[in-house]
Amino acid sequence: EFKNIDSIQKQLTFKRQCSGDISRLLSRCNPSTEYMEQFLKNVKTYLDINSTNESSIKLSSKKSVGNWIEKIKKKRAENLIEYFIQQQCRANKNCHSLSLAKINGSLDNLCQREKSLLKLICSESDFLMGVSYVNELTYLISSSPALRIIKNSYYRYGCLKRFISSNQHHERIYKDLKPLVAYHYMRARENKNMEFTTGLFSVGTLREFEEKGLENVFEIDEEKVEKLPRKNKQPESKPKIVFEKIKIKKYVPIKKKKKIEKLKPKKKITPKPFYSTFYLAAMERRKSQLSELSIDMYKFSHESVFTDKEKAALEKVAKPYTSYKALKAMYKLDKLGSPKAPLPLSFLKYLIDQKMHKELFNLVNVLGNRFYVKNNIDKVQSPLEHIQLTNDHQSNYKWQIIIIE
Repeated sequence: EFKNIDSIQKQLTFKRQCSGDISRLLSRCNPSTEYMEQFLKNVKTYLDINSTNESSIKLSSKKSVGNWIEKIKKKRAENLIEYFIQQQCRANKNCHSLSLAKINGSLDNLCQREKSLLKLICSESDFLMGVSYVNELTYLISSSPALRIIKNSYYRYGCLKRFISSNQHHERIYKDLKPLVAYHYMRARENKNMEFTTGLFSVGTLREFEEKGLENVFEIDEEKVEKLPRKNKQPESKPKIVFEKIKIKKYVPIKKKKKIEKLKPKKKITPKPFYSTFYLAAMERRKSQLSELSIDMYKFSHESVFTDKEKAALEKVAKPYTSYKALKAMYKLDKLGSPKAPLPLSFLKYLIDQKMHKELFNLVNVLGNRFYVKNNIDKVQSPLEHIQLTNDHQSNYKWQIIIIE
């Protein structure tokens, strides 16, 4: 976006301008690892191939400038720069009085902050860690090519969440990341494509191939062919060759019986079935004839059991269906939480994973802390489970599921 900012400032003839020379910006980086050095090298090559000096925003006349400002005030942003200006003026509550001077200040502010953040990241002196304060980034990275390094798809999302939670106390908050990620997340949702595959992000995933031996992905080895000088030689007179005629007998092919080799059937490798922590705990309680058994909430919360479609569907219904009024109605009419209408386990897991504390307390206040759930996570037939849901000093004020008789 540096080139777009630079182009806008030049079109509006602002005095201070943001340098759009990416190579110059990257030359200030001071990477400490070989991986970052190779990544920056690939980035420069990628940008040289895909760079364009044209900006998507054309401001050739006073009318086009006026229309552009009005669009930022009232309409939906079509690019990251417009989105940033909108967010800033809405936060300051002065979009109605947006002017060129304020836009210049916003662009200059954005440029300087983004440059400083870029230098921190490419010099590997940042403390981004898992960026736990930007929830949208978790969804984008979890569905990106970067996690293909982890072969088992069940562990990808859980591994990412464990990294975020374990490094949360080491990270620093960079406020500029929130609008940046929010914009890309909004675009991905609108395009119905939750895979985060921007250009530079794809360049980063080349590490997977470089570790397998493919070095210098963008370099093309060209073999130099030396041209030899032509020698003008006079044609030599060749002696005439006379061939004798040889009689050849007719060839009669011998028919051979073809051996038919029987193909050995390939052994089918059946993947090991996946069982959730909840299911294994329920089986253990019955086997050991225990009156109650607490499940490992750390493992349970980090198990990835939802597809992108399921996440999107649960996101739409989670809050409406867990309001106090809605739960009260379902409890009276449908007997929610009883053996007749057990609560789906996946719905309860989603509320806990997303830390929807208000909705969970509504659930406990209406249904009580003991109710029945149906295990719709594991693809096996299992009986209804009677559980107790607690959040008190004994559970260190974290949500705990206890399977009871």
